[in-house]
Amino acid sequence: HEGHSLNLISEITTGAKIVQTHFLGTKRPLAISLSVTDRCNQRCEYCDIPLRNMRDLTTDQLVKIIDELGGLGCERIVMTGGEASLRSDIGTLIDTSKARGIYTSMNSNGLLARRKIEELSKLDMVFISLDGPKEVHDKQRNMGEAFEKALEAIRIFRECGIKVWTFTPLTKGDLQYVEWMVRKAEEMDFFCDFGNLSDHYLAGDRLDPLYPDKEDHRRTVDWILEEKK
Repeated sequence: HEGHSLNLISEITTGAKIVQTHFLGTKRPLAISLSVTDRCNQRCEYCDIPLRNMRDLTTDQLVKIIDELGGLGCERIVMTGGEASLRSDIGTLIDTSKARGIYTSMNSNGLLARRKIEELSKLDMVFISLDGPKEVHDKQRNMGEAFEKALEAIRIFRECGIKVWTFTPLTKGDLQYVEWMVRKAEEMDFFCDFGNLSDHYLAGDRLDPLYPDKEDHRRTVDWILEEKK
């Protein structure tokens, strides 16, 4: 039955990444990254996911998937995309996950935080994309005021008691602002995470000009590791 359910989920959710683990001898999906839409209200330099333009699953399909995952012992779900908050039913999806006792988070650019805070207020955690100060964030997001909206979202979620992490992909443009990010995290009471550009963004050869110099990258990663200690 367990194997059948996982196969069913795999067939339905082409955008879901299932991380399975053996826990007390039982195989179960411990953490799920569930892509609920390819649609996005930003066009970031390093991401072509919106251009994939895959059809969204229906509310009923996603509710069924979340229910099945909960029944299989799923502990954590992160709803991602695209921009997950663009879905008109995002509140229903969050409520379904929380009703199953699943720790529920969402990846977001923060643009709709104020408008949708009622639906999003039940989240346990939010990951806000933040590339650095205004000059680099707005440029890499191809949008004026993207920076202000991201900081506003962080404030809104923290005021609701929701844990916030920012995510910053290490690019040639933002590498020099890693320490700025850490100090901003101290100032605004959030956690920060850094990652490398990868095929996950689907931007292919367009990523090449964005990769930082290898030595600069190595020094920055070394600094991050020391700061973490």
